[in-house]
Amino acid sequence: MTHPPDQQPDERSQQDFTGEEMVDQTNGPDEQASQEPLLGVPASSDPILGETVPSEPILGQPAVETTVAVYEETVPETIPPVEPKPPTVADAIRSRDPAAISEILERGARMLFATSIFLVPIVFDPRTIDAFNLAKLTTLWFFGVLAIAAAWLSAHIVGRRLSFPRSRLVHLAILILGVTALATLFSPNRTLSIFGLYHRYEGLVSIALYVAAVVVMFVLYRRRPGRLGEIATAIAAAGGVAGAYVILQRFGVDVTEWRQASGGAPRFPIGPLGNSAFTASFLGISAPFIVYRAATTRVFTRRVVWAIVLLIPLLGLWFTGGRSGMLAAGAGILALPLFTSRVAPLRKLALVLLALVALVVTPLLFGDPTDPQETQVLRTGTAGYRAQIWDASFRMFTNRPILGWGPETFYGNYPRFRRADEARRTGLAITDKPHSVYLGWATSTGIVGFAAYLLLFGTALTLVARRASKLDHTKRLLAAAFGAGLVAYLVQGVYSIDVPPLFLMAWICVGGIAVLLDRTRGAGADAEPQDEAEAAPAGTRRPMASGPWLRRRWVAPTVAGLIALALIVVGFGPLRADHAAWAGERRASLGWSTDTLELYEKAIALNPREAAYRGVAGSYMERIAGNRAAPFGAETALRRSAAYYLQALDLQPRNVYFMINVARVYTRLGKDVNEEFFELGDSWMGQAVSLDPLNPQMRDLYTDLLNQWQEELSGSSRREILDRARTQAGIAQQIRAGRTVIR
Repeated sequence: MTHPPDQQPDERSQQDFTGEEMVDQTNGPDEQASQEPLLGVPASSDPILGETVPSEPILGQPAVETTVAVYEETVPETIPPVEPKPPTVADAIRSRDPAAISEILERGARMLFATSIFLVPIVFDPRTIDAFNLAKLTTLWFFGVLAIAAAWLSAHIVGRRLSFPRSRLVHLAILILGVTALATLFSPNRTLSIFGLYHRYEGLVSIALYVAAVVVMFVLYRRRPGRLGEIATAIAAAGGVAGAYVILQRFGVDVTEWRQASGGAPRFPIGPLGNSAFTASFLGISAPFIVYRAATTRVFTRRVVWAIVLLIPLLGLWFTGGRSGMLAAGAGILALPLFTSRVAPLRKLALVLLALVALVVTPLLFGDPTDPQETQVLRTGTAGYRAQIWDASFRMFTNRPILGWGPETFYGNYPRFRRADEARRTGLAITDKPHSVYLGWATSTGIVGFAAYLLLFGTALTLVARRASKLDHTKRLLAAAFGAGLVAYLVQGVYSIDVPPLFLMAWICVGGIAVLLDRTRGAGADAEPQDEAEAAPAGTRRPMASGPWLRRRWVAPTVAGLIALALIVVGFGPLRADHAAWAGERRASLGWSTDTLELYEKAIALNPREAAYRGVAGSYMERIAGNRAAPFGAETALRRSAAYYLQALDLQPRNVYFMINVARVYTRLGKDVNEEFFELGDSWMGQAVSLDPLNPQMRDLYTDLLNQWQEELSGSSRREILDRARTQAGIAQQIRAGRTVIR
């Protein structure tokens, strides 16, 4: 069996290795031959004077002790070793060598994992409603399952067990998962906290997927930490592709015509992450990895290529206008030489902490939360807007400080805590995140989750600051690149939110640091990790047994393969559902169609826990109510529409949009069918107002509902409803004038 260069045993392992003894048929069963055959010709086994000397490696074979004669004849010179090549798939199968097949599967698992890291930031699917994050998570799931299956099969073939990583960072990642699960248990909306909000997907399932990525990364690379350069290359290449796409969008070249939720064209290039700010943040995170590739490439032409690749994301950053990404790129590039330097570890950490504190304090000092249009030095509304959101988010955190409100429940609970001036300015455009990953974790998982979050990333940066400079040159730069990427994530996170491709990069950086710097295997905590050689020495070949072995050893792989296939099918369910909903939305504008309704129903069946599909189905039934081509009347269509909206509310009880939709449908039923439906609309609209009491637009909608209701009444009942309508209109007017605060 041959091995790649980085797996060849060193001189010490060659000197210590003793080949398997073979019985010499010519000398009788009791005499043992100790010399390996040379070029297929059995060597002489007649000992002369009993003197033994170690032979040199021949054609890549390990050295063995050989008995030679002490004569005056010249000993033939040994043939210089030939540089071995990694075994090919055909050679491994033909030779039936378990070690060779295991090695190929292990390389394949690493390739699959690196492919997922490359694809997640850049993949998207325009044939879905959520064209970006859902496709990215599905990609991570697909390649992750394949990588795990290949890694397990690689270990199974040679009888090696995949042990759980002994790493503090991995244990801290498990701790974060546990705290998130606990916060989910006490969440006011467990379903939403488990699966996440549509378009965001930062629930418990996603966190578990990220933690699993760290564990898989450790398992795949712990034996060869130097190969982590594959991950760094994947991130760097993805940054170049993302930057190139932004540049193409800037000059009008695109694969489709993107539209915002309002229907207008995006002001800045949105890139492959679907938002100019998110794309800018990823470009900033990828910058230090591109610098690493340029610095470690020995070939001059390739170094020039990587330097050009670095210019592409930087130009893309300029076109996106994402200041968080620009700050992340600058911080990441500066952190790269900082972590490789001989500066004291505490000073390195102090510089990083000082930069983060400065970024947090800036909006609080220069951004006026009462008037986001005036921010003194910055002259932009961004700082003031963030100051408003941060103020409300902090009050939201203090309301449930221990375990927070649960993952992904920010949208449903935030309106009760926002200021009147923000509600007056933004109206029904309610933010679903606090525009700070730190406040996001504090509001979602409380002080417990926030402390675990800081402990994980703080420990990772501490390891880089302390140990990166002790590694050899290549690994030192590699460890610094992962540390710099984590710094870039933390910097952009001050003003940004966690979405799958960005948060995944943070976890991948943690995984890389764990593999390179958090491997305590008896050599001391600060010892440099070394790439391990294969369990089987080079040159030995263990033929794969046939018959019973195949029947026994391939039962488990077959079962594992079926499980992996089932997981892949399940993982593609949400993406298939989104595609069906997208197809239904494309046909909905044409009016009534049985196929359109079937597409919505298909989306609901494929992903029954997603409230958004019931929402779009309810909207469709509301639009076609009264359509003469429909096989049912307006009342039936409106009742079915209300039923869809109520089902969505069962999944997301504090979603004010669904409440408004239900109230609107019942208002139509009250006008066209029976005035008693107005009472149901009044109830749901009242709940929406109670969740967002300082929103003047919400009061306007309530006023409109009450006015339509009073038109259907007479006498004292009409005067009562009319007085209520006037009251709501007056409150809306006072909120706009800034003369009242209502709780």
